Amino acid sequence: MDTRELADFLEAVRRGDRDLDWLLSESGPQGGALEFCRHGLWHYMLDADLRRSDEGYASMQEGELVRLIALLRDNSPGELLSKIHFLGGSRV
Repeated sequence: MDTRELADFLEAVRRGDRDLDWLLSESGPQGGALEFCRHGLWHYMLDADLRRSDEGYASMQEGELVRLIALLRDNSPGELLSKIHFLGGSRV
């Protein structure tokens, strides 16, 4: 999956049209930009219950996802992508 496809996929996740299960599974895509943001995306996927119960946390994670998508669309280096961790403002 190239960087543009990953950004498009994450946009679909954001809209609620896709989920991260396949993307992060062992049978999902490997390598590329995904390897730099996989850890953060795991946090995002596992925190779905927290987003449902905590509006502030949901807003923070939504902002992180928007930021990650923008970085992907800008073809930012992997070191920058890996700073989006979904656990608080990444300041990227």
